[in-house]
Amino acid sequence: MANSGRTTHGEPAADGTSSAFAPVSQGVAPGSTDDFTRLTRLLERTIGRGFKLVFLEAATPLERQEKLAAMRPLLIRLQVVVRELDVAIWNPERLPAMNFWGAMIQAIPSESVSRRDCLVLYGFEDVMYLGAADGGDLLRQINAQRDLLARDYDCVWILFIHPHSRQAWKRFAPDFCDFASLWIESERITIVSTTTTALPEHLSVVTTSPTMAEQHWPAELAAASRLIGLSHYDEALDQIHTFLAQHAGDHERQRDLAVARMLESQVLFIRGQPAQALERLRTEIIPVFESAGDDWSRTEAWDCIGDILFQQGELDEALRIRKQEQLPVYERLGDVRSRAVTLGKIADILFARGELDEALRIRQEEELPVYERLGDVRSRAV
Repeated sequence: MANSGRTTHGEPAADGTSSAFAPVSQGVAPGSTDDFTRLTRLLERTIGRGFKLVFLEAATPLERQEKLAAMRPLLIRLQVVVRELDVAIWNPERLPAMNFWGAMIQAIPSESVSRRDCLVLYGFEDVMYLGAADGGDLLRQINAQRDLLARDYDCVWILFIHPHSRQAWKRFAPDFCDFASLWIESERITIVSTTTTALPEHLSVVTTSPTMAEQHWPAELAAASRLIGLSHYDEALDQIHTFLAQHAGDHERQRDLAVARMLESQVLFIRGQPAQALERLRTEIIPVFESAGDDWSRTEAWDCIGDILFQQGELDEALRIRKQEQLPVYERLGDVRSRAVTLGKIADILFARGELDEALRIRQEEELPVYERLGDVRSRAV
């Protein structure tokens, strides 16, 4: 988790470029050259000239890091100081009584901010879904305080939000959203399915093989897992809750019920309830998988725990889980793709700890060759 008001400067790549927005001819996403050009023009024309608001959608922390890394050479050239703030540091239980503007003043005193600064805010989804049933409390506050915020933070704002929360922002903070000079949506991702897994008909489908873990799950839960990966949380929960209702009390299906609860915990985490998700995974779900001897599902549960700890900034324990609870299992089971994905998450942790050389080595020598061998063009590009 980012420190409150953390100031970053970043370093450009050796050639002064970055691939997250594909500003050069490499053509690797997320994002597009047009998006990067629009953002570049906006920053070049407005830095130092007062309040400007940019929304950047990012579905994962890694996508956010990649997009921010792509911007750093430009920000360095423009002599901009980036002030990062993870709003998830604010206790969600205090949200109804919390004053967003007041919390901002405490985290980043307005008198310390110049017109040449750039505020980068993220983590809204970690708190917005706990304030009210509709998830609107935080956004209503931002909307009501928009003039105060623009007055006291008279610089460029870049807000990273999850694509899933786009409509909530426009519904609950319409006036604040009207301030936006630029809104860059996350790239469209098509859903991954199999010929044996039913999915809602309105979703576009690409036929491919399920993950190794999903091959061991009931078809409706495998489909729910992929819906979660595509941010279709409500549809995923519909399938999960239907499965739980149909098989409640069936002692012969305790493992499958634990899979359903694990997927439900993933949504809890994504929607801002990491503590509850963590508790359920550790005390209610992993013991069932261990008792059933289901290494595939147990490792998936550990993966979710690792994701939560990484987002919370508990990097040492997240790294231990990747190295001790996941990698050995994937190696023993011969799941080379999951092993490569886990190595990528280890590289993410090392990157966050500043161990850039080792993170780069893992990417180049251990992760990338696997995707090339498997013909996974998208993962190779990312």
